[in-house]
Amino acid sequence: MCCILLETCHCNKRLTTNWKEFPPYVGFQDENVSGIFPPVLTNAVSFCCETCVRHGESYVDFQFNGRNKSAKQITDRSFKSNIEHHTDLSFPVFGYTWQNKYANSYGFKSVIESPGVAFVINNENDAEETSPVLFAVIASLPILVFTLILLCAAGITIWFLVSPCVSLAQMHV
Repeated sequence: MCCILLETCHCNKRLTTNWKEFPPYVGFQDENVSGIFPPVLTNAVSFCCETCVRHGESYVDFQFNGRNKSAKQITDRSFKSNIEHHTDLSFPVFGYTWQNKYANSYGFKSVIESPGVAFVINNENDAEETSPVLFAVIASLPILVFTLILLCAAGITIWFLVSPCVSLAQMHV
């Protein structure tokens, strides 16, 4: 009995990357890529590509992109310009939940979802944070005093107009 085994490789041996430092998703410490994405991509490549008879296990190259230049990009512009067909994986790329393409020609898979909320935190001293509010209240005191004086004047005027028992003769006593 003869058995023929045919297999096609799912991936290349070396999968190139294009990435920009964006903690906590992607970081760079001691000449190594760190953060959330690198281990997720390494495990995904190991699971999806499996082991090929021709070249063995595939791996993610975090050092070089598809043009054998540095995979690490410093600016957003250089990162976006290096998203191309020569490079296998680019990250982090921002998208939305149901997106499956990036720039109409590249595959896109959402890995980490966020609620889309950003919190702006002021790390200054709490004593300094109350002073602008206090200054605003003090600055509005002249308007408050002026309003109270007009309120009293209007009240006295209305009292004179509607009070039948007060006459001018009684007021001079």
